Amino acid sequence: MDALSCILTYIQLCLYGIAYYFTVLLLSHNRPTIYLDNFNVVSNSLTNNATIYLDLRIENENSLIGIYYEDPLNLTITYLPPTKSSGSNVTIGQCVIRGFYQGSEEVKQIQLSVVVQDLFSTTEQRRRLGSAKVIDFVVDLEANIKFMLFENTKSHLMIRSGVEVNDNTGTSVLKTIQMKYASGSNKWGVVKWLMTVPLSLLFHFVFYCACWLAFRFFSFVFLCPSN
Repeated sequence: MDALSCILTYIQLCLYGIAYYFTVLLLSHNRPTIYLDNFNVVSNSLTNNATIYLDLRIENENSLIGIYYEDPLNLTITYLPPTKSSGSNVTIGQCVIRGFYQGSEEVKQIQLSVVVQDLFSTTEQRRRLGSAKVIDFVVDLEANIKFMLFENTKSHLMIRSGVEVNDNTGTSVLKTIQMKYASGSNKWGVVKWLMTVPLSLLFHFVFYCACWLAFRFFSFVFLCPSN
């Protein structure tokens, strides 16, 4: 009898652990992690224009939840003058990205290019001052996403990244830059942690009832004497 009680207790603990694990996965709506790779500025000496090439790497780290990115996603590139004054910032290019779906634990690679008119005339004053070791840009990404779960939770994302470009080579000083969210955090709040307890108990009860019904069914089928 003691051995049977230990086995049942062990099964109960295993079921509760499984229920708690799945509860945490279902409640953890982590926003995607976005990286800016290979930011390059290629100039055209004939037209004084330039083309900015960049790669977006979007990672969905959720184990069970897919993310739908609503159409469109807006990307803006801003030139940051050496004065560092927000009023003197110059928006030099914009790009629209079509919406898409990203499954759980998937990585999405997006290659973009933006043509900039008279980019180097905009930065010429900085060149003449002899301080143009690097040219500073700011990349902003704005998107609306939905977590594909029961309630389809919707979130508005504002992500930003500063980029330093070598004035001689036109390539970014850092090859990979993690973009930062303007507000909020992926970390769990107190409410979500408190919700895991009753929900995990509910899942545990459901799993336990399912196991009990399965046990009763197989007992009836295999142990019931046939006529």
